[in-house]
Amino acid sequence: MRLAPTAAAMTPSPAQLPFAAVDARGLGRVRAAQRGEGGPGTVSPSALEADDVDLADGFTRMIVPQRAYSANARVITTTDEMLNELTHISRQSKY
Repeated sequence: MRLAPTAAAMTPSPAQLPFAAVDARGLGRVRAAQRGEGGPGTVSPSALEADDVDLADGFTRMIVPQRAYSANARVITTTDEMLNELTHISRQSKY
């Protein structure tokens, strides 16, 4: 089976990537090249990319705010119950 060639785009630097589409004159600064030509790199079929995500850190970053939200919700619920009880006591003392 024959596949179409893959192109890669190169910019002056990664920091300029969001601004690389056009320069001050409106001319493009992104250079497209075939893989293996002029430095954009190559494509390796069946290759795996190294995972740079720390799952434990990701779960910790999700769980901590969730627990804080739950604790805040309990504080609000307790405060609401206390105010309801205070209102109930206040109404009973009037009669």
